[in-house]
Amino acid sequence: MKAKYLFLIFLLCFVLLGCSGGKKVIVFGGDVSLGGVGEELVKLYNEHNPDIEIKLAPGKGESADVFAAAITQTAVLAEKNKALPLEKMLKAAEVEADKYVATAFSTVKYKDEIYGLPWYTDVGILYYRKDVVPYPPTTWDELVFLSQNYRDEKLWGIVFEGKQGEALVCNVFEYFWSNGGGVASGEGQRLYLQSEKNVDALRFLVNVVHWHQIAPEDVLEFSNQDAKQMFLDGRAIFMRGWSDALSEIDPRKVSVTDLPKGPEGSGGVSCLGGQNLYINPKTKYKNEAFAFIRWLTGEEAQKIIALQAGELPALRETYTDYEVQERKPYFSEVLPILYQARTRPQLEYYDAVSAILQNCFYMPMQKKAAVEASLKKATERVNKLINKEN
Repeated sequence: MKAKYLFLIFLLCFVLLGCSGGKKVIVFGGDVSLGGVGEELVKLYNEHNPDIEIKLAPGKGESADVFAAAITQTAVLAEKNKALPLEKMLKAAEVEADKYVATAFSTVKYKDEIYGLPWYTDVGILYYRKDVVPYPPTTWDELVFLSQNYRDEKLWGIVFEGKQGEALVCNVFEYFWSNGGGVASGEGQRLYLQSEKNVDALRFLVNVVHWHQIAPEDVLEFSNQDAKQMFLDGRAIFMRGWSDALSEIDPRKVSVTDLPKGPEGSGGVSCLGGQNLYINPKTKYKNEAFAFIRWLTGEEAQKIIALQAGELPALRETYTDYEVQERKPYFSEVLPILYQARTRPQLEYYDAVSAILQNCFYMPMQKKAAVEASLKKATERVNKLINKEN
């Protein structure tokens, strides 16, 4: 009987060791697919590091050891103690912030601490049909002029992601910033949205659809894919889109530039997007998790992300890589746009704030509310929320 128990104990140990292989298992969660490239990256890292096993678990999110999240989530995660502070580890590993695109790196900082590393980035871009218009617009007036003079019954002026959602917030912020307006004075501060420059900016965007009529009314229900498809089908001269369209455009007909500016602006300003990598403070393997995100944001992985996933890398040197320049020529044109881009405010309750903004921005777009009243309402509701939660 004793021998039987010893055999069972031995068998159990063998099974457990066989399942883990003696490896340290790190769960990688969040939006990590990258169209299948995420799996390739994990496979490659596991091959490089036989003592580590990275397991993909997209549904795990912030409960995973390492996870990817939108750049707007840094403050949310930091305030909830869901992201490990990394500044000491970065200093010990001599990882310098200037290795990364500055605007992308700014999104992992909150209250003088660093909570993650930028994985890949994104930015609002103006795509235009260079085979239709003689030059790209640099001002809102030029956008209207070119749209009205070069469009026809089958060709609209501009399309964009106009349905109620986070992308609409990005679009409206871009019009604010490009007209010299603003959103917030700093982290956790009161937001002020109803300035005259902001009112004029949102009114112009409303007029793009309803007064100038250079965008179809259907644009108010457009997703990013809807806008992109209409532009790629040759049914619009301009498109405000994200970088995902760069790999799909015909370079003989289409080029890219920064967004046009308003009458009070000094230049067009784009909204930053993308994903950051964070470490769960509760992970058993902090050092191993840190090594993994360093690799994901390093030269080898960033080049794979650029070439295979078509995402804008967060690592600066990737943009000067010969193969990347050959296969992704537009990336170098987008880099200056990235440098002048701005980020949405880092707020502990960003998701709730965004829900308010989405509604208050969408109502005037539908002509269901006045611009001034909507921005006043947005300011009051957002600040009431911030004050209540603080």
